[in-house]
Amino acid sequence: MSTNQPLREADVILKNLCKNNGDIQGGAIISNDGRLLTHTFAEQKISARVAIIAGVLVSLCKHSHDTIHIGDFKEFHLQGKARSAVVYGFDNALLLLVIKNGANIGLISLEGSQAARAIAQHFIDRSRN
Repeated sequence: MSTNQPLREADVILKNLCKNNGDIQGGAIISNDGRLLTHTFAEQKISARVAIIAGVLVSLCKHSHDTIHIGDFKEFHLQGKARSAVVYGFDNALLLLVIKNGANIGLISLEGSQAARAIAQHFIDRSRN
């Protein structure tokens, strides 16, 4: 398998998730150090800036979880006036989803966590080999 195959598989999972759920406006897979790995956003500049911020937020969340002893970091939600974001952490990367306000957050959470697990299996685990 080529070294880019896991990233291509992760990209397909992300694109299918965004295509199949109309409440998801875009998504990205980001390394924990803020490198944008793949995304569905129209503008690269916006995505790169978002990737850096998401990486920092996940690091902060993981540190907070460790400090207050509530278990491993899993996900967090940011709610804004115009739209919201959900971030799922896994191993050495994260999945960021930008969603419409009023979205079915239960369905987003279910589908987003399933996608994060699939990405972790198809991308992160294989990238170690």
